[in-house]
Amino acid sequence: MAARSVASRLPLWKRRAPRYPVYWPGNPQTRVLLPQFWMKLVKPKKEVPPDRVHFIVHPEMSKFDIKQYLEKIYKVPVLNVKVSVRPGEDLKHPRGYEIWREDDFKMAFVQLGEDCTFEFPDIFTVELQNLRNRWRTTRSLL
Repeated sequence: MAARSVASRLPLWKRRAPRYPVYWPGNPQTRVLLPQFWMKLVKPKKEVPPDRVHFIVHPEMSKFDIKQYLEKIYKVPVLNVKVSVRPGEDLKHPRGYEIWREDDFKMAFVQLGEDCTFEFPDIFTVELQNLRNRWRTTRSLL
């Protein structure tokens, strides 16, 4: 049985992005149909203006890559992008004898342009209220 490569066993967010082929004059243009990176929209911990959006992005993405990703794929105007690398959390075993750290991650803070606003959807409040009402009614029946 053939051994699988290490890269195929790594999760997608830990893999390196493949390198683009080198362009030589006279060669056909390389077309990249799907992006090599990923972005994950996250809800900010504090209140932010409606034209600001926070993402967790692939560690190899630059500011320019993030701006191009949003403008070319989603056609969202972007004014400014700020990036920071955040350290992973320290995790401790419940019995306290083993400590390890999660992987670091890259955060992107994007300012949208041209009267574009984004409000994070509040999808869980209605479901939580329904659950609480059901719990109260079942408790009152007991």
